[in-house]
Amino acid sequence: MPCEPVFDKGKLVGWMCRRGRGKPKPPRCYKCGAPATCLCDHRDMEPSYLEDEYGNKLRKIWLPHMDTCNRPMCATCAHHYDPDTDFCDEHNSEIARVRSAKAEQLYQEQLRALGIEEEP
Repeated sequence: MPCEPVFDKGKLVGWMCRRGRGKPKPPRCYKCGAPATCLCDHRDMEPSYLEDEYGNKLRKIWLPHMDTCNRPMCATCAHHYDPDTDFCDEHNSEIARVRSAKAEQLYQEQLRALGIEEEP
């Protein structure tokens, strides 16, 4: 049974002991079942319509989803595009990559508008 110390403001306040068999196993690749080493980074966006007081749709704006696909993949099944960007088979198309890039740009703009800096 592994036990770990618990600190609060730099002082030891107790021990956390748990039952189990060590670290949890990594998730399996959705395609081949091998241990997953990366997750799908596709971020989608959805249209939202502004309406007037009569219920007429005035303008369509795009809102990015807050989370990514996160489908677990092994290194051989993933499609790598940048050092930190991997896509699953479903999102490995030019349209999905362009939508993901646009959604990521909108997401970063929303974070900057809120005053949040995301760590690289």
